[in-house]
Amino acid sequence: MSTEDKVEAAPDLQQQQLDALNQANKQQLEALSQQRELAMESAKYWDTMAKQAAAGLPEGQAAALPPRVSSTVLTEAHFTYLESVLKAQVDFIRTLVTSGDK
Repeated sequence: MSTEDKVEAAPDLQQQQLDALNQANKQQLEALSQQRELAMESAKYWDTMAKQAAAGLPEGQAAALPPRVSSTVLTEAHFTYLESVLKAQVDFIRTLVTSGDK
């Protein structure tokens, strides 16, 4: 293989790596989205259970309960964080793959 062939093969390999990275990222984001949907259904259920339990308490006891953060809010924050970590990892890998150009 001549030097020119090696130079031409490098960008092709790099593009293949980037394409594979993009495909894997897409699959991971889709899986994360499905997990988020399931977790949100569960969080909504538990929010409803907590409201029903609090509604059944005498007024004095209900007032004494500490403030509660909604399960849906926590779940959404958790998955937003996971998504940002995934995107940061992909950006870092993309930087490593393309750093050979410079």
